[in-house]
Amino acid sequence: MGPLFSRDLLGDGIFGVDDEVWRCQRKCSLAGIDKFAYDVIRKRKEEVAAEQETAPSAGRRSGLLTVFTKMRDADTGAPYSNKFLHDICINFILAGHDTSSVALAWFFWLLSKNTRHRGQHPR
Repeated sequence: MGPLFSRDLLGDGIFGVDDEVWRCQRKCSLAGIDKFAYDVIRKRKEEVAAEQETAPSAGRRSGLLTVFTKMRDADTGAPYSNKFLHDICINFILAGHDTSSVALAWFFWLLSKNTRHRGQHPR
């Protein structure tokens, strides 16, 4: 038997996927996420390098990835590797996804329980 998630867990036919199809879809999805993360890291490193050449003290960008890009490993003094920066990016992408989906789920649950507020949303 293949991975647990490759089966129709709910029995409704919606999530039923063949093992090979599931593996291929997962591999393609992960490859797309990896490519996105490495592209963001490459672009940010280029931006940081360009900023340091033109105006080193200006510090235009101050995002978390920029901070980690500029930092050095405490033990070796070397800049953090692309793999380390990749893992940080993926961590924040997934963490942001989870918190957003949970917040939306609670919002709609509360809205369903408080029907008098349904028509009062801001436009």
